[in-house]
Amino acid sequence: MEAYLARRAHHRALRNLSELDDYLLKDIGVARCEIDSLAYGSSERKRGHEHDMG
Repeated sequence: MEAYLARRAHHRALRNLSELDDYLLKDIGVARCEIDSLAYGSSERKRGHEHDMG
């Protein structure tokens, strides 16, 4: 039952984040390509522009 509830919570988070427009995502510091990893709790956020900073 616990696994089922966790999957439901992940799906809800994914749906909620996906419904936000790009401007709101930018305001909270999330790129659209990060939504999956955030919804599923990945601790590693891969952001392309971070590697370009000297």
